[in-house]
Amino acid sequence: MVHFEDYGNLARKSDPEPGWVRRKLYAVVSAKAPPAERRYRYLLRTFVVIFFLLLALPLAQIYLHPFPKATVPHGLHPPPSKPRFTWQGFFNERFQRKFEGWFSKGNGLWGHFVRASNQINYSLFNQVSTHYSSTILAGNKGYFFQPMYLPSFNRIKQKRHRNFVKPVRTLRRFQDLLAERGKTVVSLISTNMLALYPDVVPSYYTDPTRLSRKNVYEIIRPLYDEYGINYVDGHEQLSALVPSADLRFFEPTASHWNSVGSCLVTSRLVDRIAELMGKKLVNFACEPYILSYPPRGWDLDLVRIANLVFPERTYVPAPYVEPRTLASGGEYKPKILFVGSSFLFAVLTHLEKHEVTDHFTYYFYYRQVRDSEHRRFRTLRRDKINWERDIFSHDVIVFERNMASIHDMGFSFVKDAIRELRKAKKNGAQRDAASVVGRRQLVGSALF
Repeated sequence: MVHFEDYGNLARKSDPEPGWVRRKLYAVVSAKAPPAERRYRYLLRTFVVIFFLLLALPLAQIYLHPFPKATVPHGLHPPPSKPRFTWQGFFNERFQRKFEGWFSKGNGLWGHFVRASNQINYSLFNQVSTHYSSTILAGNKGYFFQPMYLPSFNRIKQKRHRNFVKPVRTLRRFQDLLAERGKTVVSLISTNMLALYPDVVPSYYTDPTRLSRKNVYEIIRPLYDEYGINYVDGHEQLSALVPSADLRFFEPTASHWNSVGSCLVTSRLVDRIAELMGKKLVNFACEPYILSYPPRGWDLDLVRIANLVFPERTYVPAPYVEPRTLASGGEYKPKILFVGSSFLFAVLTHLEKHEVTDHFTYYFYYRQVRDSEHRRFRTLRRDKINWERDIFSHDVIVFERNMASIHDMGFSFVKDAIRELRKAKKNGAQRDAASVVGRRQLVGSALF
């Protein structure tokens, strides 16, 4: 039996001189090769062509853009920029690492590959990503959640009770110092999906002994009562409504409370502020609500970060409160400063919609700032803060912390505010003392 290679050798031997005769004879004898041999040759050629096309595709995408770019949300981490070559960076390998990151993530194909990989993992294994440090996890019943809430959910890494007394005392000191100025401080405790709906957490993320321990919320909340902290407990409020509610207060595709849940907590917050100030404020109703499909806005934040090819398959109808303001005229509209996390986004939406405040300022994690007049966030320069004008001129300060991190007293805001309040109090006492001395000198000079 003559093999394919033998036909090739025969063709080359039969035509010792190069030219069209040789090429024609080689084509004839090659055509007489067995079908299996021909298929193998075609597959090999096809594989080689595809291989080199795939090698060239990233470069072609960077410079020619044959495919539309698929944007991948980066959260707090922006996409890498093209590194600048330096010999120092080359020899310490920093340039190579940056170039690899830019080359893999800087072209439009990366987004397509990430989404395809995440969709396969989610569809087959109910996981968003194979990366161990993924910021999004898939839960039961089609829910997504963030792993940063798991330590509080499983009640691990807890500190001793006495470690929480000092920050609560500090918060009370802050509250008292502002009360001396006639200002109101309210601490808002926000909830989270895992605390409100533990059934969405898969068993492989759940510590079976977790209920034998207290979490930080269960330790600190009684201290709020003991030390007289003014607060609104959003977790307690919504937890009491969960058994009888005909809807959930978190959407499967969202990390924050939905329109109804945030409305209920915000309305309670307005009532508490009115009670502490002794004034009548504008409020609002949280019903009726309508179910809308698809969800919108912040009700899709987690599924956007999940980067799936078919995110719409995870959508469910979401409730949205129909605006109904409760005001009879003559209500006081306070100036309010908010300090806290992204759970305040929905709170501010309700307050703006119903014009509850005359003006508000929002310190997002005490790192960025926006207010009633400027809707875009700006970097907060702490060294440029005029505390009397920017902070202490507000009627109310609302200090929000999530129940999972309630022990973290506010990104150093409370500590900085107490320092400035004490400094102002000391300067005021010195001015008063100097004024008294001056009056005594005037009286003495008048007598003599």
